[in-house]
Amino acid sequence: MPFHPDSHWLRRLWRRAFLPASSEQRPSGTTAPPQHSPSSWSTWLERFLREGMGDGPVAIPYLLPLALSPWHDLSRRAVTTIRTLLDDLPSEQWVWLDQHLRSTPLTFHGSAFWSDLTPQLPDLSHLPANDQPLMWGIISCHGNGHVRQMALKKCGSFRSGGEVPFLLLRLNDWAEPVRRTAESRLRRRLKPVYAHTFLPHLGLIQRLEKGQRRDPALLRELADLLDHHLENHPHPNALYTLLTHPGRLHRRAAYRWFLRQRHPHPDQVLCRGLNDDDTLIRVLVGRWIRQRGIDHPASRSLLSTMAENRLATLRRLALEASLELGRDDVESLLAAALLDPHGGVRSLARFHLGQHWGEKAVAEYYRQALKRHADAPDPVLLYGLGESGEAQDAKIHITPHLTHTRSRIARAAIWALVRLDPTLFSEQMLPLLASSRRGVSREAREGMLRLAPALDSEQMITLFRSTPHRHVRTNLMRVIRRSGWWQPLPLAILACADADPHLNRQGEILLCRWSQQVDRTFFTRPSAPLLTTILSLQDQHQHTLPPAFNHTLETLFTAENS
Repeated sequence: MPFHPDSHWLRRLWRRAFLPASSEQRPSGTTAPPQHSPSSWSTWLERFLREGMGDGPVAIPYLLPLALSPWHDLSRRAVTTIRTLLDDLPSEQWVWLDQHLRSTPLTFHGSAFWSDLTPQLPDLSHLPANDQPLMWGIISCHGNGHVRQMALKKCGSFRSGGEVPFLLLRLNDWAEPVRRTAESRLRRRLKPVYAHTFLPHLGLIQRLEKGQRRDPALLRELADLLDHHLENHPHPNALYTLLTHPGRLHRRAAYRWFLRQRHPHPDQVLCRGLNDDDTLIRVLVGRWIRQRGIDHPASRSLLSTMAENRLATLRRLALEASLELGRDDVESLLAAALLDPHGGVRSLARFHLGQHWGEKAVAEYYRQALKRHADAPDPVLLYGLGESGEAQDAKIHITPHLTHTRSRIARAAIWALVRLDPTLFSEQMLPLLASSRRGVSREAREGMLRLAPALDSEQMITLFRSTPHRHVRTNLMRVIRRSGWWQPLPLAILACADADPHLNRQGEILLCRWSQQVDRTFFTRPSAPLLTTILSLQDQHQHTLPPAFNHTLETLFTAENS
């Protein structure tokens, strides 16, 4: 969303420049700013144009007093600035503009230019004809329903196309008279000659379809009009401009509407959508080809483009479409999909190849591939064997790669070992966790968190003290949190005494939470060696520990001994 809370910079600028000494200074009978001349307004506007344009449409309420002022030159400049701010606003986000204009408090300026508007609307005849519907449309976003209705009538009297977004906004208005006014003005435009004026606002039309107050029949008529327009003009300039618009929200709205049409979809447009830099657009086009475009022979040629896309969702959709088409080379496609880097694509390929080759043949495929590339296997082979292999594969095919010089291969081997043989992983988890490579240590940590193996406190303490790597100590803290009630305390005490402030904070949080959650009613005494270690460490590092922890620990054992 382009909107954010009111700019503090604009508030301060306005207060310093225009906050009046008293309300009596406002000129009677005008909406002009109190005690200020056109030159002071012009100075403010020049500074705004230099420094305030970066705030975007959120700054529009601060320009309304100028746009509604009796000084025609300043009013025209302010309206031109407002139009500039709205040029790149995505059509579906006009709803946020509507809410912003109603919710922004403007009375703090000392003159209620906006909230004091009445149905006797100001005269805007001094504005150029193409700017008048814009200002009447903005006034139609007022909080007063009578003002909205009168402004909407004036806005609807124009036929330039600038009034269309405001008429669409008011179709979902909570005041029925305003809604009826918008519907009557919009029905007059449901003609082929006006169809092109709706195309830039496809996103807003799609958003209105989800509204609760809109007239479904009117929106159906509008959709039919646009469909007919697109069928007669397969490459309308306005829609094609939106499909190539630099703003991703504009392109999304255009592609959603484009894919709903009944006319044949040009391959070049679909291909452009598959190669768009916006992920959602690629998924929208890919799903259309998978669900409906598969019936069009011309669209089948795009399956190869989808199969080579970097997005795993498109590769999976292409594989599903190929299976449904029953292509002759489907078995080779499935075999190639076994080497896909994404687990979802491999899972689909394993399921269907299992029906052709048998359940154990897929695992054998990975075993043979690992034998052929024993020195530097593709990590995908290790992941695949971890997904389809058996426990005996761990020692033969996986463990030789746990210490591989390439981190990607070592991480894949750890992941596969956790899946195939948790017991063997438990025997080697601490050396893997102590790795100097962050990714390898992190993968070992995730495996330990998943399996929650029994941990030896002495070994953990020794590793924490001996390792020179911060990431190893951090991973130890992450693992030890889930190891029980008393086991985390030694490492937490050492973390509080560590030179790293990040570890200090982790240790303090763990000890404070332990102090808050301790329950004397269910007090259980730790083992003698663990208790000795805890008390010894507390004695050594007492000055670095949270006072609440020292007090809680002392209270526990005092109560238990008594």
